[in-house]
Amino acid sequence: MRPRLHKAREWGYTTAPNPCQGVKGFKETGRDRYVTDDEFERVKAHAHFTVADAMDLALLTGQRPADVLKIKRSDIRDGALWIVQNKTGARLGIEITGELAAVIDRINARPRQAISAYLIQG
Repeated sequence: MRPRLHKAREWGYTTAPNPCQGVKGFKETGRDRYVTDDEFERVKAHAHFTVADAMDLALLTGQRPADVLKIKRSDIRDGALWIVQNKTGARLGIEITGELAAVIDRINARPRQAISAYLIQG
């Protein structure tokens, strides 16, 4: 991505030098810390119910947080949860059985203050 000052210079808004010129970039390393079952459950026990619901769905489906939050009620059909992943565009059908079925039932049984297409809502 080009710094905004380059774009401003390109459009003729400034002739000032780039203040970041010569500054070495910061390189991050990926994380590899494993969250234990105990840590997961302790966080979930103190979390708002919407966060706990999202945590359970992420754990049981293996989906990224953004993909979990965009699940709509209409994505549940024919005994499966149908997901299109944001990052890869992959289309998945995850069978709704066992713990996943129980979590979805719990979410759907909760009273709602407003009607929404999304499964996770406050």
